[in-house]
Amino acid sequence: GAIESGVAVFLHGQSSEGKSARVKQIDPDCVIIYLRNATPESLNGKSVYNSQTGEMIDVKPSWLVKLEEKCEREPNKIHIVFFDEITNAPLSIQGMAFNIILDKEVNGKWKLPENARIVAAGNELSESRSAYGMSEPLFNRFAHVYIETKVEDWLSWASTPSETYERLDYKEQNL
Repeated sequence: GAIESGVAVFLHGQSSEGKSARVKQIDPDCVIIYLRNATPESLNGKSVYNSQTGEMIDVKPSWLVKLEEKCEREPNKIHIVFFDEITNAPLSIQGMAFNIILDKEVNGKWKLPENARIVAAGNELSESRSAYGMSEPLFNRFAHVYIETKVEDWLSWASTPSETYERLDYKEQNL
């Protein structure tokens, strides 16, 4: 519901709880930004000098170009921008992500498409040695979902054949 309404969603959970897998279930072709490896240029784009005109040109980040193309190609479908490992990103990168989450705008220049939604995931400080704290203003911009996998639930899931396995079995039988 939060995704459909346009509210940014934050998935909390321990490592290997399936946060990323859950996002991919909603949008298998989501645009994933691994914030632990992000640079200012990869997140916000960059400015380059045009020697022919003597002017600076702003270049969109590649993830935004990809997102815009998908949103334009499928205007009636919601497309997710997934900020993965946001708590493992340095505070300077978290600050840049905050601007995108708050204003749904990249670098103060480019608006996210209307059918784009933001989901982020990260680990708690107590669960990851590489996690950073998240500022209260950034934390408050999300609807928070806490994922906790129980052994019984996992065993039930693991013992149920998925559509993928059923399709593979079908293909093997018809070879």
